[in-house]
Amino acid sequence: MKTGVITLPFSPNYGWLLQAYALQQTLIKNGHDAILISRRWNIVEKNNSLFMKIMRPFYYNVNCGRIYRFYKKHIKTTKVYRDSDALRTVIQEYKLDAVIVGSDQVWRIEDTRGVGYNFFLDFADDNVLKMSYAASYGTDEWKGTENDNKIIKNLLNSFSGISVREESGIDICSKYFNKKAVNVLDPTLLLHSEDYDKVLNRPNLYVDKNILATYILDPTPKKDNFVNRIANAKNLSVDPLYVTTRSRFHIYKSVENWLLKIRNSKFVIVDSFHGMVFCIIFKKQFLAIANKNRGYTRF
Repeated sequence: MKTGVITLPFSPNYGWLLQAYALQQTLIKNGHDAILISRRWNIVEKNNSLFMKIMRPFYYNVNCGRIYRFYKKHIKTTKVYRDSDALRTVIQEYKLDAVIVGSDQVWRIEDTRGVGYNFFLDFADDNVLKMSYAASYGTDEWKGTENDNKIIKNLLNSFSGISVREESGIDICSKYFNKKAVNVLDPTLLLHSEDYDKVLNRPNLYVDKNILATYILDPTPKKDNFVNRIANAKNLSVDPLYVTTRSRFHIYKSVENWLLKIRNSKFVIVDSFHGMVFCIIFKKQFLAIANKNRGYTRF
């Protein structure tokens, strides 16, 4: 079956990229011809200045070049669609039999106003199989309006199946749309460690290093002190996989490096949902700091 998957647009985010990769790979392993529908809306007119036209290639090839190269190499995508009218042609252009929305925070409506109801598959005809896989509202609280609720409820009527990533999503589907949903695994957990090893050129790199890897998205002095205490107690060197910076010229590490450091470190500390997921996949000893700002219920 030719299946399109629509999720949030590309960003230099390891969790976003690996959930998209994992869902596509799972579909392929189950005999489907899967393609990621590339829907962008976050490049506005003010970002089309001469400066930005020069900087954009630098951003994709240098800043997040290592992540972008993984995206281009390992994920099959459609052309880029920048508005809803154009997106309505994707079914015919790619001869899709089915469309899946998910995973990630595709149903966090306050963050996706720029695409209308595209993530509720308003662009797909009723003769196409429609469903969600591990769609997330991001938080426990639904922030749609009464008009949103009415439109979305009607769109969900044409879905063959609705699945969400968090148990709280089941409650939101029931309360606001009168729809039954099931709770499923984040797609990254549908693959095994051996599946991720296939994208690593040197899977045993760092295995002999005394590393405590950290993936802290929202650092605080309290978290820093906590990490240092654990590192000192275990006689390990701290290796941060994410460094916050205000610089436009921050260079992101590769996806392969990110996976390797989690896979081969002696211990891991995260405040990231997907950081925690890969600790589980690679069977690491880890500590997770629940991050309320990024959706506590996911943890």
